[in-house]
Amino acid sequence: MANPVLININSPCNVRAGGSRDPLSHRLAGEGVGYLVLDENSGTWRADLGKLPAGEHLVYSRARIDTTTSAVATSLFTVEPAASVEWQVVSRNAANDPQAWRPATGLKDWSFLLNTTDHGSGPKTIAARMTEHGAETARDTVLVTFR
Repeated sequence: MANPVLININSPCNVRAGGSRDPLSHRLAGEGVGYLVLDENSGTWRADLGKLPAGEHLVYSRARIDTTTSAVATSLFTVEPAASVEWQVVSRNAANDPQAWRPATGLKDWSFLLNTTDHGSGPKTIAARMTEHGAETARDTVLVTFR
């Protein structure tokens, strides 16, 4: 189920530009939510929703001028974590090559295809790691022998 984010836009009847917090920038209803800004060139609004957790989110929005309100509009979107799983094979007891990490598929349930003939025979270490925002946050290894 998506996490709801509610936006209620209250706008004066005569909207004019001027200043950094002019009538085209409206405070959004909701805790931790920033400003709603009108792009006059495209006629669209942009909302700063703050830092949302990974997962599905559903935005509900409605505009109001005086006592007139618009229909509620919704938009479903997914926030993906800035994380990835990578892997590599090295000869046993050898250091990992910082340039040899290969991307795995998936994050929570990840996998990769490995052709053992690409790595020669003998004792090897298969290393897998998770990176978040470019920093390694977890690593695991398994010792194998390729024949």
